[in-house]
Amino acid sequence: MLKATVAIVVGILCIILVTHIGVYHKTHTAVPPRPLSVNAIYERFSEHLIDSVNGDNIASNLRIITEEPHVAGTKANYRVAEKIAKLWKDAGLQDVHFIKYEVLLSYPDYNNPNHVTIFDAQERQIFKTSGVSPVIIQEEQGAPGAGIQWVAYSANGTAEGDVVYCHHGRVEDFKKLRTLGVSLEGKIALIRYSHGFRGDKVRFAQQYGAIGAILYSDPAEVAKNGISQSKIYPATEWMPEHGVQRGSIMRGDGDPLSPIYPSKPDLYPRRTIEDAKKLAILPSIPVLPISYSDAYEILKRMKGNNVPQEWQGGINVTYKLGPGLTSGKVRIDVNAKLEKREIKNIVGYIHGAEDPDHYVILGNHYDAWVYGSLDPNSGTATLAEVARAMVQTINETNWRPARTIMFCNWDGEEHGIIGSTEFTEEFLNILTNRAVIYLNVDTIYANQSFYASAMPTLYHIAVESAKKVPNPMKSERKRGRMTVYDTWIKRFPGKLASHPEFPELPAPGGGSDHVPFATFLGVP
Repeated sequence: MLKATVAIVVGILCIILVTHIGVYHKTHTAVPPRPLSVNAIYERFSEHLIDSVNGDNIASNLRIITEEPHVAGTKANYRVAEKIAKLWKDAGLQDVHFIKYEVLLSYPDYNNPNHVTIFDAQERQIFKTSGVSPVIIQEEQGAPGAGIQWVAYSANGTAEGDVVYCHHGRVEDFKKLRTLGVSLEGKIALIRYSHGFRGDKVRFAQQYGAIGAILYSDPAEVAKNGISQSKIYPATEWMPEHGVQRGSIMRGDGDPLSPIYPSKPDLYPRRTIEDAKKLAILPSIPVLPISYSDAYEILKRMKGNNVPQEWQGGINVTYKLGPGLTSGKVRIDVNAKLEKREIKNIVGYIHGAEDPDHYVILGNHYDAWVYGSLDPNSGTATLAEVARAMVQTINETNWRPARTIMFCNWDGEEHGIIGSTEFTEEFLNILTNRAVIYLNVDTIYANQSFYASAMPTLYHIAVESAKKVPNPMKSERKRGRMTVYDTWIKRFPGKLASHPEFPELPAPGGGSDHVPFATFLGVP
């Protein structure tokens, strides 16, 4: 299924690319070429590009760049950068190089995991999280430190006190607690993932007086079919009982100490860490993510009134508001550090033949919280093969792009879209004037269908491209859905009455490297 999905993504990328990069068609002097329409030229070279893509190469690329955990700013991630640069150079991209920045990053203590501990009234320990998710598939997940449970930019330290259940941690949830007579002042907030950015949840909790926060993934969102072994990973895609969602809780994009300007060593930072905390860009309280199996140990001991019916989650206990447990307290211990480290963006080109100073940009990040085989390197592996196939097409035909195609792999995305933001800040004027379009491929979205988000100006090209890509899924072809578009419109029907032929195409939101291009530069 993954190969089918990758084929869909590659096909769409190739057609959109050829449409936007323009066509430079070299003629042979010996035999005058037969006149072709522009559309016919687009179609011919799109087909060659798609035919040139080798799925085995994508699988090989993925293995190469996901051999070890590679968090931004680490030696392991530098090794991944070198591997990607070599793949690109071997593929034939030109001027492959690194663009470096020094930014504030966050790390756990890999030798001293974070913990949630429950004590009884006599201060005896009755439960303690391991702080490390267990390995399920040893050969794929067993690297040292891979299972550490943490969120980036948590404050270092300890918080001890009564727990208050805060549902999804939205503003309306904290207001509801207040109307129910439950104060968060001096308490630890227990918050579910989903329905909002984790950094906002922590900020709101802090504003309402919390001294610490515990984040957990509730089965209602991450194990909707139940939590028996046959219904969770590795049997299915749903989160296993000890799984923990990592992520950043920094608010805003880019280096938190150098807004607007690129974080270069010779530029004076505009903020200090304390400034960032005062502005609530960085949290001032310790924060820790836990699994739903660990959250059960807290929820089953909670006291107070029952939660509103819509706040009940998927753990088999009656959820209560708190504050506090029927006996004892909770303590969270977070061992975290903030460090300025170097990150490396990777850039390579296929120079345009007629209009080289205008850029069609393909991008994705390569750093990951752990191995990154899905997020983001399913996209990274695909882009490397698109680059190779495009150079092959150039070498085997008389085509060359009129505009320059820029391939970018960003660093520091997981911490807060840092690499791409610093890049757009450094090259603001050039990109504003010369970037034609930015195409972002992060995580392969699903096994069932192509999916995209786009600016409205790109709706038509996305839809028309999907109609031209043959459906690689046999099961779909048997149902008469012969193109990618047919499955897309079936799986994600559109909501525009004026254009019923459009599948669901939401405007791009946050959370990946398209953000600075769309919101800072205004590039579609």
